[in-house]
Parts: sequence; structure tokens; C-alpha cells
Amino acid sequence: MLFMYISSYVFKFCNYHRMFIHYILTMNLMNVTNWYFRIPISNELYNSIQHWITIVFAILAIGMYIKKKRSIKICKNPNLAN
Repeated sequence: MLFMYISSYVFKFCNYHRMFIHYILTMNLMNVTNWYFRIPISNELYNSIQHWITIVFAILAIGMYIKKKRSIKICKNPNLAN
């Protein structure tokens, strides 16, 4: 994981692309914590929590993608530019 974070800064990834790295880190930390310390919840609830975390990260990533695309406006025909 450390290599992924370092390479994301070396290659100048935007926050949108780093969101996937944050998601992987969050899920790995959650799984390792459950493996070693056994979180006292049922498997169904644990699976549901993982799905909700996935949904939250997906919404954040889509929001960042739309924000990034809106900030870059390329007009191929300069006569149509506002």
C-alpha cells in the first residue's frame, strides 16, 4: 500500500484516482482488523457494512470525476466558445 501511495504522488495522480487507493486501504484495514481481533458482529451485518462503504466510495469517486470533467472544458471550435 505504501508503494501505491508513493507512486500516486510521484506520477501526480489526481484525487479522483487516489480515491480508489483509499478504498482499497479502507477495505484491507477492515478485513485485517476482523481477521486478527474478530469484530463482534454477524457476517451479514459485516457484509452489509462493506457494501455501504463501497457505495460511499463509489459516490465520492463519481462526484470527483464529474467535478474534474466539468472543470476541463475543451471547445474545438473557437467560434462557439462563450
